[in-house]
Amino acid sequence: LRSYSISASTFHWFSGTQSVLRKIVDSGHFLSINSAMLSNGRARALLANVPPSSCLLETDGPYTMTGREKSRPAHIHHLVKELSGLWNKSIEDVHEQIGNNFKSMLHRLEEERIASRR
Repeated sequence: LRSYSISASTFHWFSGTQSVLRKIVDSGHFLSINSAMLSNGRARALLANVPPSSCLLETDGPYTMTGREKSRPAHIHHLVKELSGLWNKSIEDVHEQIGNNFKSMLHRLEEERIASRR
């Protein structure tokens, strides 16, 4: 990605190694998190090492489940609650962090779009 000057990519349902995760985070990319990832012990342990500033949320529905239901946007609150416990932050702080991350990603994508026109 670096060789193509891409700095704002999002890694969907990342399940790689801790060392690759560190490279992703250190390069300023984002990871999207869904409830299925948090219900998997290995993935949950991996996500515990991701800075909240590198995370975006997704449902990945209808292919994942939230409890006994197919995931849908209305289930994002469950994901925020889970991350609140994982990150030891209030639900309000998680909402704010994820909102800021989304704005940051959009801003960086716009910068890349403008730079690519030069």
